Amino acid sequence: MWPGSTPPGPCCGRWPRFLHGQDFPALGNPRVLAPLLGAGNLLPARPRERLYAASGGLTAVPVARLRRPFAEDVAAWMTSLYPRRRYPLALIGSSNGAAVHLAAALGVPWLPQTFMVPVRNPGNDPDDPRRDLEWGREPARALLDANPEVQVHHMHDPVQDRLMLEQMTYFRLKRLRLGPAYERFLRDTVELGGTLLLLDCRQTWPVTQVGDRHLYQFGAVGAPPRRSSSGAATGSRPISPATAPACAAGTRQHPTARHPKPSGASRKPWPPTSSGSPLSRAAGSGGWSSTPRPT
Repeated sequence: MWPGSTPPGPCCGRWPRFLHGQDFPALGNPRVLAPLLGAGNLLPARPRERLYAASGGLTAVPVARLRRPFAEDVAAWMTSLYPRRRYPLALIGSSNGAAVHLAAALGVPWLPQTFMVPVRNPGNDPDDPRRDLEWGREPARALLDANPEVQVHHMHDPVQDRLMLEQMTYFRLKRLRLGPAYERFLRDTVELGGTLLLLDCRQTWPVTQVGDRHLYQFGAVGAPPRRSSSGAATGSRPISPATAPACAAGTRQHPTARHPKPSGASRKPWPPTSSGSPLSRAAGSGGWSSTPRPT
């Protein structure tokens, strides 16, 4: 199914339990680990950080495993988590925490467009975003060659992901088309005359176009400040001494465009509101209405 030992995020993998009438204990971790997780909070800060970084590195995918096709298998895995029954509504598109709660409250499925792939990169330097950008070229190209239905959004955030970046590089994969697994699931489960609620993220961020279907982003919402066209910093979080080198280096990456943030939908070539888009065609063939909702 998945190129590594870990599926793309506990939220994606566990929250459908709610539609099976099951709970979500320990944030998706096995119950047996709950006491250990609590005990970890008793450690001094430095050992706790080292343990966190090391354990996170174990979940990352080896580079060699990116050279095989797997994106459609991940989509099939995602659809396999839901009860096979008829739904009046399905959510699809941008990853969004509020959307997950909405889908659970309505008792309907949510099909994300974006999946995160942590790639094993021991010794990665959170304060050297240029090195991470260059290192990511080869594994990203191998992944894209094997999986033509996705786009790679390489993200480097030395504030919010600082500890994890010591062990891994963050790739987020955005599906550029529905694909057989999603289309089959919608056809088999959404009622005739039902609704597809399309989640369309409108928030953008400066990115660098590294290659075809390959974008690089430094920082994120609530993390290092962006630079405005005048050179003035914009953002909500002050730069700490620990992250100042990375922030200075990141603002020298010379972004080439603005693009929906990594968890957002890709406007091209999967525009949710276009009459000729895969979603619109699927809605028409399935007898559903499609309703875009900005997030």
